[in-house]
Amino acid sequence: MNGPSWPLSLLAQRSAPLLALVLIAVVMLGANPLVGETIAPFDFLVQFPGWKNTGIESPVKHRKHSDVLDAKLPSWRYAREKLRQGELPLWNPHVLGGNPLLLLVTRSILTPAFAAYTLFGNESVGLYASALVNLLIVSIGSYLLFASLTGNRLAALLGAVAFSYSGFNTSWFLWHHVNTSIWIPWVLFFAVRIAQTGDAKHVTWLAIASTLMILGGFPTVAVYGYIALLLLFLSWSLFSRNSYRVVISRGALGVAGILLSLMMATLFLYCLEESLGRLDLSYRRGGSAFRKVQDLLLYVQPFREGPLTLGRTGYVGLIPLILFLPALWLTLRRRLEWRYVWGVSLVLLIAPLAFAWIPMDYIRQIPLIGTSMINRLILIIGLGLSLLCVLVLSAAYQRFGKKAPGWATMVLLLLLAVQVVDQRRVFQSLVGHVKADTVYPATATIDYVRGRIAPLQNVIADRGYIVSGVVSAYGLSEWYAHGFHTPAEKRLLEGAITRPFLTPTASAFLCSQVNFANPVFLAYLGVRYVLCSDETIHGGKVERKLVFDTIDLSQGESGGLSFTGERIVQLVELHQHVSFDEVELALESVNIDNRLGVRLKLWMGSEPLTETAPCSLQRDSEEAYFRCRFPSQILLDRGSYELEIIVEGESASASLSAVVYPSKSPLLQLQVGDRLSERVLGLRGYRRTNAFVYRIVLSGDNNSYIVHELEPGVVLVENRLVNGSAYFISSLSGVSDARYDQLRLNTYNDTSMQFEYIGDRPGWVVIPVRMYPGWLCLVNGKKVEPALFKGVMPAVPVRGNSRVDFIYSPTHYAVPAAVSILGVLLGLLLSFKAQSINRWLTDHYKTN
Repeated sequence: MNGPSWPLSLLAQRSAPLLALVLIAVVMLGANPLVGETIAPFDFLVQFPGWKNTGIESPVKHRKHSDVLDAKLPSWRYAREKLRQGELPLWNPHVLGGNPLLLLVTRSILTPAFAAYTLFGNESVGLYASALVNLLIVSIGSYLLFASLTGNRLAALLGAVAFSYSGFNTSWFLWHHVNTSIWIPWVLFFAVRIAQTGDAKHVTWLAIASTLMILGGFPTVAVYGYIALLLLFLSWSLFSRNSYRVVISRGALGVAGILLSLMMATLFLYCLEESLGRLDLSYRRGGSAFRKVQDLLLYVQPFREGPLTLGRTGYVGLIPLILFLPALWLTLRRRLEWRYVWGVSLVLLIAPLAFAWIPMDYIRQIPLIGTSMINRLILIIGLGLSLLCVLVLSAAYQRFGKKAPGWATMVLLLLLAVQVVDQRRVFQSLVGHVKADTVYPATATIDYVRGRIAPLQNVIADRGYIVSGVVSAYGLSEWYAHGFHTPAEKRLLEGAITRPFLTPTASAFLCSQVNFANPVFLAYLGVRYVLCSDETIHGGKVERKLVFDTIDLSQGESGGLSFTGERIVQLVELHQHVSFDEVELALESVNIDNRLGVRLKLWMGSEPLTETAPCSLQRDSEEAYFRCRFPSQILLDRGSYELEIIVEGESASASLSAVVYPSKSPLLQLQVGDRLSERVLGLRGYRRTNAFVYRIVLSGDNNSYIVHELEPGVVLVENRLVNGSAYFISSLSGVSDARYDQLRLNTYNDTSMQFEYIGDRPGWVVIPVRMYPGWLCLVNGKKVEPALFKGVMPAVPVRGNSRVDFIYSPTHYAVPAAVSILGVLLGLLLSFKAQSINRWLTDHYKTN
């Protein structure tokens, strides 16, 4: 051990590095959960129209974290809710027509980060704790790995910082990639301990770390960890100068640990294969985000292309880069010592793959990694650079630190501080903190839907809600949520929406792409609500809808009201809500020779409700009027309001005469100065609308939809055909009406539901969910094999009044579950018998 001289007790020497890693993690995150700050990309969410009316503002740190909002956190939120209610989250009904949750490793439920998130009642604190836990796991594991290889604590600390906050871990910090990569140092640490000591007690720990890496949620990253482990074994076995008996015996212990982990993870691997085995993944061709030799400069200047790109950020700090060449020199000088050989192999053998210097046609032939984005292997390059950095610093300390250990320690501390500052600027540019009120904030439209939607009814949300899947975080079911779809599911979903998919797994579209003209397709999917943002935001055609018209409602002859300089206010009593953003004021006469400034101001009592609306003069062959446009859409609930006319300019009192009509309603009164009269100005209110929704949904005799406008800029379309949780159809072929009124939902939970068919005709009861292995159907208590409606949804045959049960009972998991349990028991047995195994190996070695 060649660690620096620490003026501390033994306990302090061992605990100080761990406390330093905690402090560094807190500094890197930069959030203060005590004042309502957390770590999550909700700064991006509140920029979109669906949340604009919350009034929450947050500067955007990075715009490429939508997957976290539409895939990871919705599943985590639902699982958290179930666990806090005392239920196991076996199934998530809110995404993709239903999907396994607890056992599907790609949801990252069985991870320490999720456990920390669930532990706290305050969700924002849970998100912060989740981020902190991941940083501590990866940094402590890296520290132990590097310390076990060199014995230099300060050098190991610097290496731990370099790898833990490397470009890959920073880029994917909020996603499942890092839930997986944090365990790579632990797998390697226990493998190194087996190689160094041959102690069988490390086998169980290696198996546990390997299992946790598999459960992390990103299988390809787990494969990267096994690649690093393979290079470790090859480097140690070929260059450690141990006898072949030592290599074989200790290598066998390492292999036993990995095989034991595969046994422990059998159930989860089986569930993963079942999920992916239903899909057509032939489109996955792999590739690399790196294309040029100049891309290597990103390791020196990470910001050379502007804002950081997730797949192209591999920065590990300048110190590991500077020390890479000395590491190559020491590798040769030390006659290919295995630690240096391993570090160099992690860089030089992986770089041609990560940077696609080898033709992609060859790389694609590599099992397990060839069909993914190969540039993600920069994770392993970062590990290699960090390891070589530690080895060089440790060698330098051993060479020069003996004469002046105090100064050498100070130099290492200074380098550590430089490394932290260097990597923090990159980390903070990708991982920002936000206020707690940005965490999936409530909106009027979403709250309305949540309060009225029934089980198994679905929603569709357009681009105003970022990407499909985001609103599933509110407990709303989305067929189009982020994830893999079978070919049959894609055909069904493309029938309801034209070209909905941005990528093979992500959907984003405008409401003009929704097939409103044929509501039966939406009814088949159980879509009751469609959330549409104003298409004009996305460059759509602007149309106006007339909201109110006092001219049309007025009776009697019109007159003129000359603006004499007195305050003129139209008093209005509303008995229902109304929204508008433009008001037209009819004019009897106007002297356009004078320069006028006319504005409208809206009051409720003594409080102004919005900024004034500037008015522009409009003239045509029939009339003259002012068009006054408010800066944003106005939404008024029931109550009393005042609309004030403000006139400014030269000779204003003699320049303008407005049209007034007698009012027969006490709800409309005109106030001029202090005088009240039952008159009304000639006013027309308009709302700029999502042209497509109003033209198609409300056209002709189409009475299948109701349109709600509960907040400015958002239109909610309700499908009246979906008034239940399942439906009856007479035939599986052709186009049949979905009769929701023929089914009654008796009981419901995530994994068991019962319907009653109250009709008397033979046909099919269709449950609008995806049919997935493990679900079974009972009709009047007898098991029935369902057909597939549209190749996706279970269709249960009925012949008159029947009771239909739909139950999730994955008994086919029994065998893989038994193998996993056996693996756990073997791990426990191995930990208890480790000393006996060590004695046997020692005796066997001496005998031979």
